[in-house]
Order: sequence, then C-alpha cells, then structure tokens
Amino acid sequence: MFAISTYKPKFQMANYRNKSLYLPHDFRRATKESVAGTAPPLLGYAMCMPSIAAVRQIAPLGYDFVWIDPEHNAINVETMTELIHTINFASEGKSSASVRVPGHDHAWIGWALDAGAGSIMFPQVDTAEQARHCVSSCIFGAANGGSRSMPPCRLPFGVDMGQGVQDFNSHVAIIVQIESMEGVNNIEEICQIERIDIIWVGTLDLRISMGLPPNMGQGSEPEFLAAVDKVWKTAEKYGKAKGGFAFGPGLENLKWGDKHYVSMASDMINVMTDAAMLAGTRERLQS
Repeated sequence: MFAISTYKPKFQMANYRNKSLYLPHDFRRATKESVAGTAPPLLGYAMCMPSIAAVRQIAPLGYDFVWIDPEHNAINVETMTELIHTINFASEGKSSASVRVPGHDHAWIGWALDAGAGSIMFPQVDTAEQARHCVSSCIFGAANGGSRSMPPCRLPFGVDMGQGVQDFNSHVAIIVQIESMEGVNNIEEICQIERIDIIWVGTLDLRISMGLPPNMGQGSEPEFLAAVDKVWKTAEKYGKAKGGFAFGPGLENLKWGDKHYVSMASDMINVMTDAAMLAGTRERLQS
C-alpha cells in the first residue's frame, strides 16, 4: 500500500489561483514575493515527455507548477490545451501550468496563454528587440504595449472578458532563456525590460554556442562560469527571478536566494533511472 501524505505546506500556489481555473494564476505575484524573500522558491515538475494520463497523476501532487515543453515535443495545440487544463483542474488550482513555447511565434504564445498557462517561457532570446517582441505578444492592447489578439471563442461562457484581459495582462509570468553568448552579451538590455519576470540560463545550448562539450549543461571552464555569473548578477541587479533545474544533489544546496523558479523533478529523470535499473537487472540475469 502507498502512504498518502497529509502534509500541507504553508506556501501554496492555490493562494494565487484565479476565480476561474480557465484563467491564469497570479504567477507574477508569487514570483515577485519569492524574489523579495517573503515566499520560498516556486518548485515545479518538468514534463519532458507529456501525456494527458501522466499529467493527471502529477497535477494533484502539490508542485507549484507543472512545466510542459512544446519546443521539444511533437504535441499539437489541442493536446497542449488539454494538458494545461488538466494541470489547473486536476490539481484544483494547487498547481499552475507553465509552458515553454517552440519559439517567438504569435500563434503558439496566444494558444498557450488562452488556455490558462500561468507562466510562459521563451527559448533562444538573444537581443532586447526579441525580448520586447515576446513581451508584446503576451499583452492585450497597444495602449499597454501589447500586440496579442483577444480570443473571442477560446474563453468559456461565463468568464468575464474584461476581467480576463486584466488578469492575462497582469498575472502571467514571462520567462526568457539566455542560451547563447549573444544573449549573455545583451543581458543588461534584456533585464532592463520591466515586464520580464524570470531569467533562465539554458546552459546546454550556451555551452554548445561557446564551442564547449555539451556535458548536459555542466562544466567548470572559466569562460563558461564567467558567462553564467554575468547573467545571474545582472538578473539580481534588476530584481529578476532566477530560474533553473535542481535535480538530486542540487536540491540540497538550494537556498532561497539562489533560484526562485526551480524544476526539481522530471519524468525524464524517472525514465533514465528506470532504464539504468533495468539495464543492470538484465545484465545480472543474463550473465
């Protein structure tokens, strides 16, 4: 029999949920409170191989967010929409959906946000111009600096459209990934954009862009450490939240001030662990 935990954390993403779970959590406020030190890091589960059945089991576990990745998964708009709804509803608002879109295209950005994602991650942001485009694509109304189109048929009946516009504009946390030396060199201008909430260093792509061995994004080369350090110090200077992975031993060293948006578990890690265990078992049985 599996033991069911009755632990109830003091901090819960449910405290930031919207009146309607079709609308985003106030992920931005939760992020700002983490940066200010009045809330702990936001801890998430990365669904690197997402399926509706798997998300239905993960969503109620109490992670602050469940992260899905259309950039590196062959999922369509309907599947992404159902994944987001399942995260928000199966968790009863205790978890918020976080989405890494495939690029900077208006369509995917709108689809993810229309479905109720509380945070959206943009890969390969190299310049302030690209960052401003990403921000604009998330915001309704040219008067607000936005270029996003209102979805007249995506919001369910009964959801107040005016309130929806306000919540979409103010609640969604915007995450940009710095994954190249061009992005590192432009980090000062990127961080000056007020509406960007979280900076994430994509260390795997960064290492490749620097001509270094991929090494799963890890390394001790002075030039690599200097690049990462430059991004984090600039993020701190402008009061941005810092995002990243912290699997296994990394969690033990996690301090509130180190990261504010943390993917601490993943289906990929579970599969890799199972694969190693099964390979070892097979070797023992066939030897």
